[in-house]
Amino acid sequence: MRKALIFILAAAFVVASVMPAMAADDKSVSFYGRVYFKTWYQDRSKEVTGTAFDDKDLVFDLYDSYCRFGADFKAGDVKAKVEMRPWEDGAHGTLRVWAVYWNFGGGELLVGQDYAPTYAACDETVQGGSYGSFGGSSRAPMIQLKFASDLYTLKIAAVKPEQEDTPLVTAAAFTAAQVEYDYGIPKLEASVDFSFGPMAFKIFGGYNTFSEAVKATDKEYDVDAWALGLKASYKTGPFSFAANIWTSENTVWTGEKAYKATYVAATDSIEDSETTGWHIAGIYKINDTFSLKAGYGQEKNEVDIPGQLSNEDERSGWYINMPITLAKNFWVIPFYSQDDQKDKVTNGVTAEEGDSTYWGARWQIYF
Repeated sequence: MRKALIFILAAAFVVASVMPAMAADDKSVSFYGRVYFKTWYQDRSKEVTGTAFDDKDLVFDLYDSYCRFGADFKAGDVKAKVEMRPWEDGAHGTLRVWAVYWNFGGGELLVGQDYAPTYAACDETVQGGSYGSFGGSSRAPMIQLKFASDLYTLKIAAVKPEQEDTPLVTAAAFTAAQVEYDYGIPKLEASVDFSFGPMAFKIFGGYNTFSEAVKATDKEYDVDAWALGLKASYKTGPFSFAANIWTSENTVWTGEKAYKATYVAATDSIEDSETTGWHIAGIYKINDTFSLKAGYGQEKNEVDIPGQLSNEDERSGWYINMPITLAKNFWVIPFYSQDDQKDKVTNGVTAEEGDSTYWGARWQIYF
C-alpha cells in the first residue's frame, strides 16, 4: 500500500507541475477522491466462517477497497481517467480505472481499464455486494467502442478473458500448479441503454471461452460461459426504483464465480452449470437530509446430469438503510442487512451453508 500511495502522490505532483503548460494548449485536468469508513458489527454463522463456532465481530476500519483518488484529463478529442485506491492484495491491486477515450466523431474508442458493458448492478448493500445484482466484469482491461444518440447508447467490447479462481480439473487429482489456462479469443461483451423520460433500460450480454490444459499430457478441457440480462430503472417525484434479472451458464464473471462449471470424474468431462438471479431496490427521498433505501435479491444455481449429479444452490439477501446528508458530499448511512446462503442440495443430500447479519453505519466523503 505504501508503494501505491507514493505512486499516487508522485503522479499528482507531476501533473500539477505541468498544469500551466497544459492550460496554454487548451488542455485540462481535475482531481477528485472518495473516503469510506466502516463502523458496523457482523454476525456470521459457523458455515460462513468455516469454523466450529458462530462469530460476531466489530468492524471499525478504513474501507480501503472503496476509497479512491482519481484524475480526469482532457486534450481536444482525447480524454483520460486514472483512478487508484489505497489497497493492495493479490486479487485486486491498487488500480481501479486507467483508460483513454477518443471521440472520433461517430463514436468513442476506449482503450484501458474501466467498467465493462456487462456491469449492471442495480444496487448493493452498505457493507458491499448484493445477491442478484449482476456485477458482470466490473472494471476490466478492454478495448471498447461506444455509439450514442438521444435514444440509446451502444457499447461493444473485447475484454480480458476470465477463468475460474481454481481449476475445475483439480478434482481429477491434479493440483492447480499442474494446470494452465489457454485462451483463443478475448471475452466479448455488449450492452445497449435506452432512455424514455423517467424510465431507462439496459440489455447486456457476454461470452467467454477458455481451456484448462493439464501440463503433463496437454489434454484440454473446454469451458464456454455466457451471460444475458436486463436492467430497468424508474424515477417519479421522491421515489426511485431499479431492478435487474439475468441468466448465465458456467458463470466466471466477477462476483458470480461461485457458480462455475463442474468436473465429472466418471466421464472425465466438464459439465455445464446454469444460474439465474434478480434484484430489486427502491429509494424514497424524505427531504434534502434523509432518504430511505431497501432492496432484496436472490440467485439460484443448478447442475443436472441424469444418473450422476443433481446440484441446487440458492442464496438471497435483503437490506434497509437510511442515507443521512451531514454536509455537502458528506454522508453517514445507518443500515441493517442479512445474507442467507440457504442449503445446498447435492444428489438429495442437504448441506447448510449458513447466513450473515450486518448492522451499523458507513461514512463516506467525496472531495
